[in-house]
Amino acid sequence: MSLRNAAIAMNILLIMLCVGFFLGHGLPQSLMLWSSAILWFVAPIVNLLYIFVSSGRNDSVKQT
Repeated sequence: MSLRNAAIAMNILLIMLCVGFFLGHGLPQSLMLWSSAILWFVAPIVNLLYIFVSSGRNDSVKQT
C-alpha cells in the first residue's frame, strides 16, 4: 500500500468518525465542540483535495 493510499484511507476514516460523532451524540451544545467538530471535518477534506490536485499535477509533469 502506497503512502498516498494510506493517507486517503486515514482521511476518509476521520470523516467517518466525525459523522459518527454526530450520529452518536447529536448536535454539540457548546461553541468549543462546534469549532472542534468543524475542524475535524474540514481538515481531512482539505487534505484529500490537496492529494488529488497535487497528484494531477504530478501526472501531467511525468507525461511530458
